[in-house]
Amino acid sequence: MKNFALPVLFSVVLLTATACGGNTGPAAAPTTSASTVGEVAAAAGQGIPKPTAEQEAKLLAAVEKINPAFINRKTVDNARNQCSSILGDSPEANLVRSVKTRFEGLGVESVSDAEAKQLLKAIRTNGFCK
Repeated sequence: MKNFALPVLFSVVLLTATACGGNTGPAAAPTTSASTVGEVAAAAGQGIPKPTAEQEAKLLAAVEKINPAFINRKTVDNARNQCSSILGDSPEANLVRSVKTRFEGLGVESVSDAEAKQLLKAIRTNGFCK
């Protein structure tokens, strides 16, 4: 019986160590879709790109020209979060849908497709989203 107990005990210890996050090898890469690459990069410590003060002022001016109702305390954060989707190479239809979702609320009942496309252009051409 002693010959059987040792391998079982070893297996239990090994399984416990690896299940508890033991550092026994390289971590498995997270499974991601193309639409979440930007979010994964941000979570991995690279961060969501942030505009400089000058870029932020230009972004707000561009957004205000599209629709002044889009200017609120979340405008820059919405643009930064949208940037993560842009960098994730999401399909254009998904980008339009996500920008509409991000910019609705706080006094904005809806964002048209045309406005969403203009917002995407403003974010893409601002210079911070890279």
